[in-house]
Amino acid sequence: MPVYKVAIIARVDILLFFLILKSDCGFVRSVKIIETRFMSSDNNIVNLVRKAPWFQDIPQESLGPLIESGRVREYSANEYFYYFGDVTKHVYCILSGRVQVGIRSSIGQEFTITELKPGEWFGEASLAGDLGRILDARAKGKTTVVVFPRAPMLALGQQYPILYRNLFLDEINKARGAYTLLGGMLFYPLRMRLAGRLLEFIANHGEEADGGIYLNVKLSQNDFATLCMGSRQRVNKIFREWQEAGIVDMREGRYFVQNIEALKVLLADVEDDDPSE
Repeated sequence: MPVYKVAIIARVDILLFFLILKSDCGFVRSVKIIETRFMSSDNNIVNLVRKAPWFQDIPQESLGPLIESGRVREYSANEYFYYFGDVTKHVYCILSGRVQVGIRSSIGQEFTITELKPGEWFGEASLAGDLGRILDARAKGKTTVVVFPRAPMLALGQQYPILYRNLFLDEINKARGAYTLLGGMLFYPLRMRLAGRLLEFIANHGEEADGGIYLNVKLSQNDFATLCMGSRQRVNKIFREWQEAGIVDMREGRYFVQNIEALKVLLADVEDDDPSE
């Protein structure tokens, strides 16, 4: 197997060090309610493909077969793209909405690794062969994606091996994020983990306003507890303290970060605290 293909699946192995899970849950699979083919005349989607980092330095005219193979699908909230253990033969590009990628235990416990936004691609592990997924991917709210079969992408890689270099570089960036997350979950106290997750969402989904930044995604304190591997009670207490300190507030049903520098200082101030605190 070429080194670039090996790199496609390398980053998921580090998560097994963190949480080794066995899926025996009998989840009911959702049905995709809308599927349409898009044509090369759909300039928005064509440009999305052409500008994707995976396909840089590949002649645009050579992307035609891949573009023509795509299908637009809509997923409703909490519908799954794939489950732990699935063997899939597709890759996805997000047009609208968000996709949550995470791990689920056999007793239903969940840990979210990341949330992907429009313009991002996922499912590339299918290019490395018929390996079962070790992650779940599901829609957070109504989400529209373009689904590409792996065959035309593999054919493109056969013709232009630079595709695998691009994938390799993309996987390195994702692996860096995964290692950072792993280190934070293992060694940082809850307060720092929560600050890091909030800063991550602000960077990806923040809306600047007078006096601060709104978080434009709906997340409950229970969601944050799951994201940070903490209890809802402890997360609630930290948010109350931050609200009293003028760091974070709730306005119009959204989190409003008033002092983003204070959150950054929390991340920089690594202390030997109990990781549960």
